[in-house]
Amino acid sequence: VLLSGLHVAEATAQQFSVLSYNVRGLPALVIEDRTAEIAAIAPLLEDYHDAGGQHAGIAAIVELQEVFDQGYYNTLTAPATVSYPFITPKDTGGAQGIGGGLDRLSDFQYTSYVRTQWTECFGSFGQNGSDCDTNKGYSYARHTIDGAVVDVYNLHADAGQDPSSQAARRANISQLVAGINARSMAGTAVIVMGDTNSLYTRTPNDIIDDLRTGAGLADVWVELVNGGVVPSAGPDNEAGCFTDPSGAGCELVDKVFYRSG
Repeated sequence: VLLSGLHVAEATAQQFSVLSYNVRGLPALVIEDRTAEIAAIAPLLEDYHDAGGQHAGIAAIVELQEVFDQGYYNTLTAPATVSYPFITPKDTGGAQGIGGGLDRLSDFQYTSYVRTQWTECFGSFGQNGSDCDTNKGYSYARHTIDGAVVDVYNLHADAGQDPSSQAARRANISQLVAGINARSMAGTAVIVMGDTNSLYTRTPNDIIDDLRTGAGLADVWVELVNGGVVPSAGPDNEAGCFTDPSGAGCELVDKVFYRSG
């Protein structure tokens, strides 16, 4: 195909997978020691993209949240266990020097990686989610996947359920929507995933639906599992969360969104 004198190759369908995983990697002084649990997670991350493992793995982008402890980061990214060729360095910012907890493991090269801190948070010193003790926010990078450009975002929103935390979380989502619209212009493929700490059923205290309406994204769970139906405000949709957490009877705060390019 000739376009303005340039040869444009025909696009072909390719498969890859994405995973969002809050590993609860707070330092042991804050919660219990999770050394054993983190050590068990690391080989699962490897198996996720390893075609020769127990999981039928394919090339992947993995977004982690709450990787606050340096030792846990070292375990989850140890070359002897985890073979993703592109891994973000540990963030050590914030009031306590433990960073925002966001890290990325990818089989696909990326550029322009940047972490953006939320402009609003609420809670510190063990109260209301302690969000202000870290520099939580969202990260962004532009990945090249078989020649196609895909902008990928990872987020961890404010955690508390008190009114001030709810207000901060709404501000987080609005900030992310603005960031996506500023960085990823129309026609750019986008994937957004992470721990939103939000549920559609909590509207209007949570405004997670603004990612769909404000940034033109589709929610994978809504689209593929829940029949295209966005849960309405009311009681949490959690009937199946213990037996079938990926089913239509369970809405989780961990979400994956995408927009076609």
